Amino acid sequence: MRELSRTHEWPVRLSLIVILSRYDVLGTIDVNLNELQYLAARLNPFECRRLIAALHYTTYELPSNLADAERNVDDDIPCVRHLVHWNSSPAEGKGKTHEVLAHRLRQINRNDLADWLGKSAAVMKPFDELSKEETELPQNHIEIFFFLSPHPVTLEPSKREKDPWTQVDVILMATLLGLLGTLLTLICYTVLQRIRQHFRTVKYKKLKQQESEDEREKTRERMIKNSVQMLEICTGSSRVEAANVCTVKVCHKSKLNENKASMTDIGIEVECAVKEEKSKIYLQLISSIIINLTFLASGICISWPAVTLSKLKPGSDLVVSDDNGGWIVCALGIGGIVGPILAGLLLDRIGRKWFIYATSVPFIACWVLTYLAKSWVELLVARLVAGISIGASSSIVPVYVGEIAEPRIRGACSAMTSLMINLGYIFTYGLGPFLNRKMFALVCLTPTAVFLLTALWLPESPYHYLKKNKDKSAALTLVWLRRKKNNDNEIKQMKESIKNEKEGGFKKLFTVPPHRKAFWILFLVITGQTLCGFIIIISYLDTLVKHFHINFVSDIILLLISVVSLISGILSSCFVDKFGRRFVFLISSYGTTLCFSVIGAYFLLGQLKVKTGDLSLVPLIALVLYIIIVSFGLLPMPAIITSEIFPTNIKGWAIMIANIYGSVCNIIAPKLYQIGVTYFGYHVVFLALAVIQLIIAIIASIYLPETSRKTFEQIQKDLQPKNKAKKKKDEN
Repeated sequence: MRELSRTHEWPVRLSLIVILSRYDVLGTIDVNLNELQYLAARLNPFECRRLIAALHYTTYELPSNLADAERNVDDDIPCVRHLVHWNSSPAEGKGKTHEVLAHRLRQINRNDLADWLGKSAAVMKPFDELSKEETELPQNHIEIFFFLSPHPVTLEPSKREKDPWTQVDVILMATLLGLLGTLLTLICYTVLQRIRQHFRTVKYKKLKQQESEDEREKTRERMIKNSVQMLEICTGSSRVEAANVCTVKVCHKSKLNENKASMTDIGIEVECAVKEEKSKIYLQLISSIIINLTFLASGICISWPAVTLSKLKPGSDLVVSDDNGGWIVCALGIGGIVGPILAGLLLDRIGRKWFIYATSVPFIACWVLTYLAKSWVELLVARLVAGISIGASSSIVPVYVGEIAEPRIRGACSAMTSLMINLGYIFTYGLGPFLNRKMFALVCLTPTAVFLLTALWLPESPYHYLKKNKDKSAALTLVWLRRKKNNDNEIKQMKESIKNEKEGGFKKLFTVPPHRKAFWILFLVITGQTLCGFIIIISYLDTLVKHFHINFVSDIILLLISVVSLISGILSSCFVDKFGRRFVFLISSYGTTLCFSVIGAYFLLGQLKVKTGDLSLVPLIALVLYIIIVSFGLLPMPAIITSEIFPTNIKGWAIMIANIYGSVCNIIAPKLYQIGVTYFGYHVVFLALAVIQLIIAIIASIYLPETSRKTFEQIQKDLQPKNKAKKKKDEN
């Protein structure tokens, strides 16, 4: 009886296998359909594509040509079907499917699913004997089994039928080519105009320098001649050495001895030229670095989602959905609306230094809440609190730096803002991928702790002391900052600006024509900064890089991009005064448009089913160039231009309104990006950003004045309406 049952055992089992494999239910007995469905539901499309491609290789490590294999995986087929197809193929590893799957899941950084699969394998131990019997099937039965199973995904390059483009595709491509042509023309025109202006400036400077030297020499000779004549008359001597005489002052005295005349008796004072004492800048630079540590903390907060949100997936201690993650990214902007308002109310009451010092408290609260968070709501509150500090710092730190720094280094000190933000990105991308959420939150407290210890020794702004009628304290502050005893002229200028500030107000932003034009220019520059997509790119950089299908670890790319951004920020602080604000802003805007157009074209070709395997490095290069260009121009320009085009009497109001507007843009832009990518695709989003940036660049080329190396009076003349400027010339 036992022998009879064994003779009928294989036909029955073969029938069962054929039926199950016909409906894509079973490949091998050690991984069942429920497990495959669980895995498919928790893998995003990119992870599923990479997993399927990796599973078809028998090597222990991931192969170098994995990206080519990924492109041959059809995205239209559901992930669970891909897994069932692989499970029914000869490459599935037979009885070791759990081990193979877990190993590949760990290689794509899904340790949570690998751990779960290991626990599931432990439950399946009673089926070991059954799986052994299955592996002992005769060869012909195995061939029949695989013949009836669905065909596995092939890794060979698929032959695609030539599909002609539709009219919409042709129009989109023609529009893109026209956009690129217009952009290149504008860039060439701007560069040539800048070169011509540079040569004109150099020629004019040489002529003026030659004229001033000739005039100075004539004046010196005339003064020496007069001095010699005066000395000969007064002393009665014809031998007077006047080589070191520069100026002669005749002080009339009541008593004069005509017989024995001496220079002291007759009150003639000969003063040799004394060079004016130069101020030293090292303490101003140190103070600017310390006060800008708040922007280092801001950069860490801004880039935190890029390395952390990807970890908050099923299997971690805290799960955040994509929609909730979008609100966590936007929360900084919501808090940023409150920060400038607080700055406007408390700036003059408690002083610049102590208000900036107080902004460290919300940063500490943010990271403590992040460490203790047990739901996405607590992370949202933490980001809201951090947004208040970022908004307040963006309003006050440029004011403080502008008040303590001399005009010759003010541009470099203002550009330090973007430098510190880039250091924050490096901090995040360098440490974030290797630490869990709680440990990383504690590490993020270190810049704030350094700021708390060092900022105590910084002086208060001399402007604040003069506003409180503390002239001695203001003078001592300037002596400490400049390392120069005589600062009377600078104090006089500060007092005059404070008088003008009392005469100013919110209404003057819109009633005085130059101020009104400056206000709209500031809005234009901030719109260019926020809509250049930097916050969006930094927040979603990890996800974006994965869509380029490149065989690089995304963490290394993130760190590389942040280092490039830092170097570009350093170059900006060195050359922003040399090239000019207007030229740097325009080149940065045109360059951003070009980079977005290239990335958008790459995604558009992918949308049109054009093979882009050989172009994978093109969008990455465009992204790196974008980071360089934006960090060099668009990011630091608003702070620099704001400090130069507004008088002190309305600068506070202008900065507060501009920062509120920037925060609103930073709320809307990431959410629109998320919606655009979901419903329209990456190609539409990036091409739209390119068009917006090009429009901003064209408007800026018409209305944005050059402020580099100009006095405030010259800048105000440039901002005057043309009709009024002509009337003033006619009157003169």
